[in-house]
Amino acid sequence: MVSTTFKEAVLGDIEAADASKSAAATATISAAAAADVNATEPSVKLPGMGNNATLGLQMGEPITENSIIREIIEVYPNTIPALQEIGMGCLGCPSATSEPLWQAASIHGFDVNDLVTRLNNLRKGA
Repeated sequence: MVSTTFKEAVLGDIEAADASKSAAATATISAAAAADVNATEPSVKLPGMGNNATLGLQMGEPITENSIIREIIEVYPNTIPALQEIGMGCLGCPSATSEPLWQAASIHGFDVNDLVTRLNNLRKGA
């Protein structure tokens, strides 16, 4: 199995033109260089992730108006149809990674307290 780092997948081969030379030079990120760079880079935490890189919402915890949309659908995927029914069709969009439920409900014209109750009933299997 071939292992590809994130940078290799995004950047691939980097081609650079040197204005002082007539020929273009091609620079390739070697696997060793890419591994070294990745080893020294800090991890990037997505919005809503704590210092220990865990989700803010954990299985079994209630959904609140401050719960992040991404966390809700990752921890409780059975809530996706209820969110889509009120117009939240783009649950994978960048806004969902950091948007709290109260903000999404406001944008979509839905009462956040009703939504919290509905999602928690789904979470409990009611």
